[in-house]
Amino acid sequence: MYVLRLRFYEAIFNPSWNNPLSIIVWTLFAGIAVVVVAKLMGADLALFGRKKALHHSPDAVRNSNDQLPNGQSLEALIQKAIQQKAYSEALRWQYLALIEQLIKQGWLRKELQHTNSEYLIQLRKHPNYEQIRACTLLFEYGYYGGFHLQSSHWEQAQALFASIKT
Repeated sequence: MYVLRLRFYEAIFNPSWNNPLSIIVWTLFAGIAVVVVAKLMGADLALFGRKKALHHSPDAVRNSNDQLPNGQSLEALIQKAIQQKAYSEALRWQYLALIEQLIKQGWLRKELQHTNSEYLIQLRKHPNYEQIRACTLLFEYGYYGGFHLQSSHWEQAQALFASIKT
């Protein structure tokens, strides 16, 4: 036991590239130091915890994987959000309506785990790809970004979504 302790201390205090134990010990120290510094800087390394949920706007009604509230249609939810001047929520429902439309047309395969980026990859050959991409960026900016949208922003978004439907 004394010999092992002596070798360990030698690996720490008298490191040598010829000693494999010294290389292992200093690599572990370096790894621990990197993790500690990253944590101190606020980085989410996701090593020992669950992923954090994305921030939704405060007026979010439900998770997009859930059923629509009270069996309402997306159009009804869009109109309700507009009446309440919850434009980020209206943007969300409008984007979901666009995704549903593209699924019905056969451009997308509905998968709960797909991200917006993965949907865009599936849509690369769509004739309105650039407009769909712009709608996606607008949705992510306005909804996930938590930015307060004004009626003028909503009117611009509506025009962009309408250009895809035609």
